[in-house]
Amino acid sequence: MKMEKYNTRVRQAISERYVVATKEKCKLSKEYEDIFVRLQSGEEKDKLSYNKYIELEQKADELNRKISELKIEINIWDQAREICLNIADAML
Repeated sequence: MKMEKYNTRVRQAISERYVVATKEKCKLSKEYEDIFVRLQSGEEKDKLSYNKYIELEQKADELNRKISELKIEINIWDQAREICLNIADAML
């Protein structure tokens, strides 16, 4: 009984971390998309100072790096969850 409760809690904790990482990735992806549109839009681009344009490019690069890291994290949490589910199934 205690082991079953432990297994459930582990799977639940992994799922929660997966959800948090996925939500963060979605939030950063939206922010990246907004910056990308500003950088690509001719009208918007013309209104930006050179310094602001460079700042937005750097922000976009940083967001892209963080999104890539989150994709890796999401894959790891997904694999950990699958391992837990496979072990739980094997023990039944």
